[in-house]
Amino acid sequence: MKLRWLKYFFILAKIRDNAQRTRDAPGRRIIINLKDTIEKVLRKATSSRPYLFNVVTLETGKEVAKAGYKLKVLRRNDGYDVELVTTMPPVTTTALKMGPLYARAGMVSSVAFARTQYGNVTDDILFQKLYDVKKRWLMYIEAGDSSTREVWSAPCMICGLVLPMRNLTVDHQRPQSGGEIEAVLKTFRAFGLTMEGPRGGKGKIVLQHITAGAQLEPVLTRPGRFGLGGFNINDRYTLNDDGAVLYSFVVDAGEKALLQSQCMHGLMNLKPACQTCNSARGKELKFA
Repeated sequence: MKLRWLKYFFILAKIRDNAQRTRDAPGRRIIINLKDTIEKVLRKATSSRPYLFNVVTLETGKEVAKAGYKLKVLRRNDGYDVELVTTMPPVTTTALKMGPLYARAGMVSSVAFARTQYGNVTDDILFQKLYDVKKRWLMYIEAGDSSTREVWSAPCMICGLVLPMRNLTVDHQRPQSGGEIEAVLKTFRAFGLTMEGPRGGKGKIVLQHITAGAQLEPVLTRPGRFGLGGFNINDRYTLNDDGAVLYSFVVDAGEKALLQSQCMHGLMNLKPACQTCNSARGKELKFA
């Protein structure tokens, strides 16, 4: 894990701390901080009694409880230990490293937007980097005469047409109706939490950046783009062990619906598109 990437996300998470605690109605929390979610579960353990909870994962786009496995939280004087326990003979325990889990939790939270606020993603520095948002000289016609203005703009990721930001829509890549789990997996995949890595350009760029320090480059638009690699769709939509542990904390904390909303309206599931492409593009579930 590159230190600069962790530093970037910790700074970004701090900048967004207020947004993560925003409420769109009195007493209703609309975005979760996954680090707080982990702490919420850890605090269920006491010095005299460990806390055990179920391992829940996502396999081929479906939620599955892992039979024969539990996560065990032990409270120590200086903090908490977490173990993976097999409940069927022979019983085994495996100590888990919480540092990487906290790091991934912070990354997932840092790209989140609330359902009522995801339109603001165009102001996000990572979104602007990935989607080549910058000032360009565009042509206008006024009183029959052509002129150019320097305006903030970006390409539609579907047709490639460059438009001012105010003329672009924010498109959900996984369908808003029924695609919540797929949005979670799409987000987790970009941070190395699924069995197979990302197939799409954005996910690949982000994952390569956090694992190998590669530069963040703009995602290629669809026209002229080479076929995207990928071997097994089932593995892309299945959590790995680290992903399953993080997801299990979310489920036990009772914040699964909030996570789904966070990922559905988060940066990893959003892209700029012109109105025509966005309206014409049907979105089918990978796993109905």
